[in-house]
Amino acid sequence: MTIVLDEFAYRHWDDPNYTGARITSVNKEDFTNQVRSFIAEHGGFDKCSVEGYAPFCRHVFIPNNTDARVDAVKITDELLPKIKSGYRARTPKELPVLCRWVEKSDIPGGVPQAKFLDLIFYSREQLIREAAAMNNKLPEGDWDWGLISIKGQLVDHESPMQPITAMRNALGVEYGGSSDPIDAEKYRKSVEFWENYISIQ
Repeated sequence: MTIVLDEFAYRHWDDPNYTGARITSVNKEDFTNQVRSFIAEHGGFDKCSVEGYAPFCRHVFIPNNTDARVDAVKITDELLPKIKSGYRARTPKELPVLCRWVEKSDIPGGVPQAKFLDLIFYSREQLIREAAAMNNKLPEGDWDWGLISIKGQLVDHESPMQPITAMRNALGVEYGGSSDPIDAEKYRKSVEFWENYISIQ
């Protein structure tokens, strides 16, 4: 199984205003090669990846050796009055959805450095489907899985996706979703988690 860095993940390096896990201590090419080495040293993609929210999604968790920070923090009494909300889209082609967050400047002591990186991969077939719907560019060459997103975390397992992300994913690919229907049980677990955590911008 071969992996590539999908264009959607470039924002972690190229967008100075990106509010997720920003990586500036290593370039895209070197990071991708480090991920390939990690996968090879841990038995290959099938062995070291775990199932995601749909059959076309897999996660690989690696120790964070970059300057990436966590994407979310626990809501405290101090942060509660500082929570903001607004409509956001991850790309100009997506429909904006209602989001909530705290500013990184409002976090006492600053944003913690991530201990682990959650590497989210989509299958080649899914990325071809989404690229056709959104007129996106596909990575060149022969590959099986594309790295589409990186989450900075303190734990080496998947945190529930935000409820609004599940709703966005349920939209058709032409709107920036993945056409994956909402799983009611997973959605409720997501709500339970995100009632106590907040994204950082």
